[in-house]
Amino acid sequence: MTGTQENRKESLKTQIHRIIFLSGIALFILSYLFFPHINSLSVVILTLNWLIEGQFVQKFKSSYKNKFISLFISLYIIFGIGILYSEILPEALSHAETKLGILILPVIFGTTDLSKKYFDLFLKLFVAAVSFALLICYGNLILSIIYSEPESAISSISNFHNILGIHRTYFGLSIAFSICIVVYFLISKAKAEKSYRNLLILTLVFLLISILVLGSRMPTLSLALLFLILFIRYIGKSSKRLKLSLTVLVIAFAIIGILLFKYSSSFDKYKKISSDLRFEIWPVAANLMQESLPFGYGTGDVKEIRNRYYLEHGMKDLYERNLNFHNQYLETILQVGIPGIIILIAVLIIPLYLSVKHKNFLYFSFLFLIIFGFLTESMLHTQKGVLFYAFFNSFIFY
Repeated sequence: MTGTQENRKESLKTQIHRIIFLSGIALFILSYLFFPHINSLSVVILTLNWLIEGQFVQKFKSSYKNKFISLFISLYIIFGIGILYSEILPEALSHAETKLGILILPVIFGTTDLSKKYFDLFLKLFVAAVSFALLICYGNLILSIIYSEPESAISSISNFHNILGIHRTYFGLSIAFSICIVVYFLISKAKAEKSYRNLLILTLVFLLISILVLGSRMPTLSLALLFLILFIRYIGKSSKRLKLSLTVLVIAFAIIGILLFKYSSSFDKYKKISSDLRFEIWPVAANLMQESLPFGYGTGDVKEIRNRYYLEHGMKDLYERNLNFHNQYLETILQVGIPGIIILIAVLIIPLYLSVKHKNFLYFSFLFLIIFGFLTESMLHTQKGVLFYAFFNSFIFY
């Protein structure tokens, strides 16, 4: 075979792997809100493609030079170490399987190039997928209001997201991140055509109203805080027109939020925050922590120990509902102790610092949402949370 034929064959092979890589990303983004099994399949496709592609020496060199791959996968490694001193091995292995995305996705994205053109395209695709999901929710809501009794209609508003079969928080995170993506495009495409910018503004307003209608607590509050920080940071340096736009946007967001808070049943959870079960669960974690430090109970033992505590202290409702601690920081320190929480904080804070240093609004926004999301959800306890964090963290960073 001549050198030219070998080059053509190699070029064709590279193109095929490239197409599969891009298709895997597209499949993940399109399936995240709709088809969990396909969502996991997309990660399998990306992994198999990466393995079959070969070039391991080159990939190893890239991984070795890129210290951030080591940083990101260290989070998985510490949970892996926690398996070694777990007494309930099946549970520990189940956790390891759920968290595999934290190990796999940084390696894949850290050793595979993605052009800016495709990066922007996939971000737009995610916003389109979230918008389509919202249109399904609104369509279902309208039908419920038309054909149901008044009481059922009120219930439909409260359960706006149920038709998708996705947890309210993860849907809220997806909407909040989509809002950040739209703002990113408004900033980066400041000189784009007026029609394009108007479309972005309309999409932004649609998403802002939708996250308030959804009533997902922490994504909404963290987004509001993010907007407040950005408003304070940039308002003094903005043009007169941009100042007016930002002011109108903040005021409109506040007014809509107040109206929905007062009249929408979706915000009942806000109004009852004092009775939130988290205020019963978190003290349990604090009590258990005293016995678990410095290295935690192990990756697989926390569930058993937590439920035993619920039973012994008469917390029957918490036991029957098998509630985790709804806080990733508490879950981590109970599972893998002080080393684990140090690594988790490093994995969040070091990239956050870099995003500020390099003025990367999109990555800063994503990490900001994740840091606050970890406060009220054990996101790395579920496949949905792991994939949202691991995929978009690696996708944006690299």
